[in-house]
Amino acid sequence: MELKNLNFSFTPTSGQLLFEDFNLCIEPNEITVLLGPSGSGKSTLLRIFSKIQPISSKKLALVKDLRTESYIFQEANLLEWLTGYKNIMLPKKLAHQNVDNKELKQISKALKIEDCLALYPHQLSGGQKMRVSVARALITRPEVIYMDEPFAALDEPTRLELQDELLAIQSRFKMTILFVTHSFYEAAYLADRIIVINQQRPARIISDVRFVRDFKSRFDDKYQLRVQGLSETFKKGLA
Repeated sequence: MELKNLNFSFTPTSGQLLFEDFNLCIEPNEITVLLGPSGSGKSTLLRIFSKIQPISSKKLALVKDLRTESYIFQEANLLEWLTGYKNIMLPKKLAHQNVDNKELKQISKALKIEDCLALYPHQLSGGQKMRVSVARALITRPEVIYMDEPFAALDEPTRLELQDELLAIQSRFKMTILFVTHSFYEAAYLADRIIVINQQRPARIISDVRFVRDFKSRFDDKYQLRVQGLSETFKKGLA
């Protein structure tokens, strides 16, 4: 996916551009993290890539050659009157596609939600709801998943566990993930590539770095050094 010559403002008549001649190419089969302070335009970029956010600019070229995409929001956004199973299968139903129970079993096992399928959202914890939301995104086997701070509202143990599960899922299903966060701890742990966006207008990329996941745990010195480096870069984005 490639974004070329993006000019964007929420209020076009004001002259204050959020992005000006902005370019970004996302490589396949990687976890690319957009990192930056609140208001830097991370979520807006996610919505532009996914085409949720309409763009009127005639200069813009959004190059995509995809068959399937999924979007995971900050909230699980489950339908309260449907069970976990029916929430997960909703994209299949809307697309009039056949249900593959073997595929569902694989995804449910990977996300540890076998016991959630017969339950309604009000019977699930926050972490379980988000797991069901991730399963719903995976059931169509998308080539790209857009994730907008999906773990931000969860308690820390659940958030860390879901980060581990996300890495395992990406390794297993080989999809491209574009992930938004303002946490350099999360970015350092998940990313194959981290793009740091500053808080100025128009926004710009101040760092674009690829990583090899060469640490064994969050207590590994290599991970801690990566976090420290991101913290320093992150602070520059606030200046």
